[in-house]
Amino acid sequence: MNDILVKIGADITDFSRKMKESNEALRNFGKANAETFDSFKKVGAVATGAGLAIAAGLGKSVKTAANFEQAMSNVKAISGATGDDFNSLRDKAIEMGNATMFSAKNHWHTVDKSAA
Repeated sequence: MNDILVKIGADITDFSRKMKESNEALRNFGKANAETFDSFKKVGAVATGAGLAIAAGLGKSVKTAANFEQAMSNVKAISGATGDDFNSLRDKAIEMGNATMFSAKNHWHTVDKSAA
């Protein structure tokens, strides 16, 4: 009978030790998951910020292009230029916009005002 009690006692002690080890492993697993989740949140925030910056940049580019096209439409209406003549004016506006501190649209606002 004593052998059985010793055997059961040893089994319970071993079981308790293994449960403690399992609980510790589970706690470590939870910490690792929390750290991983925090990392994902940080990456997500950075990606969201980058996406918003890209969208804002694209929006500004589209608006700038639309403004330029509107200014060139005004130049076309005032000057009566068509075909190659208009394309030359358009190309010159882009060239001057790239070569100076003024945008291409600014150059043709000046042309607009002087042609009127």
